[in-house]
Amino acid sequence: MPNQSDVIIIGGGVIGSSIAYNLLNDGYQGRIVIFEKDKLYEFSSTPRSAGGIRQLFTTAINIQISSYSLGKYKTFADDMAVDGEKADIDLKQYGYLFLAKNENMDDLKKQLKLQNELGVPSEFLSKDELLSIIPELTIDDLQGGLYCGEDGYLDPYSVMQGYARKAKELGAEYIYEEVDHIIDERAGVKGVRLNNGEIHEANIVINCAGPGLLN
Repeated sequence: MPNQSDVIIIGGGVIGSSIAYNLLNDGYQGRIVIFEKDKLYEFSSTPRSAGGIRQLFTTAINIQISSYSLGKYKTFADDMAVDGEKADIDLKQYGYLFLAKNENMDDLKKQLKLQNELGVPSEFLSKDELLSIIPELTIDDLQGGLYCGEDGYLDPYSVMQGYARKAKELGAEYIYEEVDHIIDERAGVKGVRLNNGEIHEANIVINCAGPGLLN
């Protein structure tokens, strides 16, 4: 007899776990089951991310996504606390810098204008200002740089674990088995079949397997 869920998520990394958390945190009442084949996340892509955070993008949508995400990360430790234990993600806002030669200056000014219009506190730094940040920098062929002091980096693995722990607290179920394939019929997706032969049914299947989908 197949197991019945309302939502199945394939992949319990940062994307799958954050989807489960956000659904439940927004009041979703259905049963959510996450299938993750790598219980220790030994081969997961999330822990291998560099963890860089920057708002220095050239398109509005990327800037807005990054700014929204940064706001979430600033309060992540408290928002994802479980049983009084904060979810520290080692957020370090040491800044992000792009260097520019003379031929890049027009593009840099356009980027700066767009970023500032969208609320990003980026700024242009002169050659002397660059040296005040990085004294060892060779500036002979540079005209300046685009800098945002809010940007930096964090620990992606801790972000993933924070989402997973909070999702579990809110009722998400993690099953550490590998999905063999998605069951797709004429009427639509019906669920998944695991490598062990088990069938789990759901009308909503969200594929967050990432590069693991190809293995």
